Amino acid sequence: MALKLNSLAYHFGKRAPVLVGRKIVELVCGMATFAILARTLTPENFAIYTLILGLISFVRLTSLPGIGNALAQSFARGHRGDFRRAAILSAKTSLLGMVALAAAASWHIYYGENTMAAALLAASIGFPLYSGFLYWRNTLVGEEQYWRLLFFDSASFTLRAIAVSACAFTFPQYIFLIILLALLAPGLINIFATVWQMRRIPKSASREPNALSYGIKVSMYEIPSLAVQQLDRIALFYFISPEALAVYSVAVRIPQLLQAMIGEALAVLGPIFARRENYDKSLHLFTFLISITLLIGCLLFSLIALPYILPLLTGPKYDDSVLYAQILTTGIATGTIGQIYFRYVKSRLNSKAFLQITLSQAAIDGPTILLLTFYFGIKGAVAAFILKGVTISIITSFVIYRKYRQKASPVCKEKQ
Repeated sequence: MALKLNSLAYHFGKRAPVLVGRKIVELVCGMATFAILARTLTPENFAIYTLILGLISFVRLTSLPGIGNALAQSFARGHRGDFRRAAILSAKTSLLGMVALAAAASWHIYYGENTMAAALLAASIGFPLYSGFLYWRNTLVGEEQYWRLLFFDSASFTLRAIAVSACAFTFPQYIFLIILLALLAPGLINIFATVWQMRRIPKSASREPNALSYGIKVSMYEIPSLAVQQLDRIALFYFISPEALAVYSVAVRIPQLLQAMIGEALAVLGPIFARRENYDKSLHLFTFLISITLLIGCLLFSLIALPYILPLLTGPKYDDSVLYAQILTTGIATGTIGQIYFRYVKSRLNSKAFLQITLSQAAIDGPTILLLTFYFGIKGAVAAFILKGVTISIITSFVIYRKYRQKASPVCKEKQ
């Protein structure tokens, strides 16, 4: 077991820094943009901006994100022939998301909510390029080409930050332009990276049986999970006020970036998991050690650094967000075990287990978020965010124990 643990640690230590570096670039660009938008936009427009990006994350299910996970697994096992077909399919289905956002814009126009309508219209225009050409990322992860991923994504993050920041400084009242540039800038990089990946994969490359059908199934299964992910923002915006959402969005920004950075580092485990039949003792020990380390790191960061970083970024307008941000930063560590376990489940091409996890989590988190936010406002949304991490850890632990734990051999049982 010690040999396996050392191998895991070596693999993680060698590759995770590259993905963490990618996330640091995203963090720097994202925080610069975040600081500029928080200072230049009104609280209402800032709330609309964050709400629209959240809605886009949900509508992204029309681009069939589950296929991306299937492609990463296929590429890790040497099968690269599905990429072209999958990319074309995603580009076509993303047009459904475009129509859905345009319909939502029309609904807001009908009720005279012109600012929200303009934001949704911008999202509709930019959505296909932003969300319909993302599989190149999954394939690079599957091939463990992390330096190339770092290069393309760094270009995307930088271009987006420059475009959005320049627009916010020049035209802070035009939320339409800001959201449009936030989608089109990375969309251009998506097109370039997709064409580049298509050209380097031979048409004779092998295809993995059932990979695309699995990806389509998983995409449908993700609907409850994606809906729940944005429910806190929707509930605050419509139940409480846009200003309450603005305060919460500021508080949750750094915790979510840290959470994404953790997920990015854990992504290097995907190719390893794709080649492991069971979740053995070395994987369990590795999971425990990583979780404890992250818990301590998040706690120290929330107490020492966060009270100074957040006011520096946003100014005095969002001082009320600091305490919430500290609680949320510490709370993200509660979902680390769930992130690792879920990463393993997604590597098995087991749509039944995936559905079991997503439905269970949505059934618990959905009512929890709505009730806590409705009755307790921002405090309830913060509590629901932390409980979401606890929920995914408990559910995935149960699935791993039932389906993927390493069973004792007959010889071991006789000795016992």
